[in-house]
Amino acid sequence: MLRMMNVIKMKSKIKKTEHDKLSQAEQHRYEKIVTIHRLLSEGFAPVEIKEMLQTTYFRIQRYATGDPYKLCSFKSCEKEPEANH
Repeated sequence: MLRMMNVIKMKSKIKKTEHDKLSQAEQHRYEKIVTIHRLLSEGFAPVEIKEMLQTTYFRIQRYATGDPYKLCSFKSCEKEPEANH
């Protein structure tokens, strides 16, 4: 129980340059994604993480892999412009 409380209290560190570019909602999402990555790498089961972070299993599954900075950004949903040749 104590271990879970310590894990929840730990804050994610965001690089200053990335932090400046993110909106408040994106910052919050970035912290959640990094926390999910960290807990999975420490060996916690997705069901345990779901209970600790009070989130959904779908969110854990969606954010389990990938670059947290790209996953948290609203811009990542937009199509990137194709290069004109």
